[in-house]
Amino acid sequence: FCEAVMKVTESSSLGKAVLKSSGLKTLKGVTGKHSYSDDECIAFAEHLNNVFSDDAYLSGGKYFPVDTETSELFEAISDGIALCKLVNLASPETIDERTINFPKKSGKKSKLNRWEMQENQKL
Repeated sequence: FCEAVMKVTESSSLGKAVLKSSGLKTLKGVTGKHSYSDDECIAFAEHLNNVFSDDAYLSGGKYFPVDTETSELFEAISDGIALCKLVNLASPETIDERTINFPKKSGKKSKLNRWEMQENQKL
């Protein structure tokens, strides 16, 4: 079904009707269009909140828990750190944590630059 939805162009009235009736949201990214439903977003957020509740780096409000009713999930996973840690939970020691880029510790809140984020996402 999702493949059929993606084949229908968003500019057509049929495509808009299908997206509206299915509850799918679409985002235009660099590599194409991405679609998701609110239910999927809520389920993934709840799962990641549970999985990372004991993680020393990600828990405690720094990344998780995220509000399941907002788009905080996208911000929490955008730098690739949570995704790398999720891979290691599924298959331990797949990604050497020494290779993950973490923000440098400084007085102000620092972020990874886009190349460091992209590198994390490709690990």
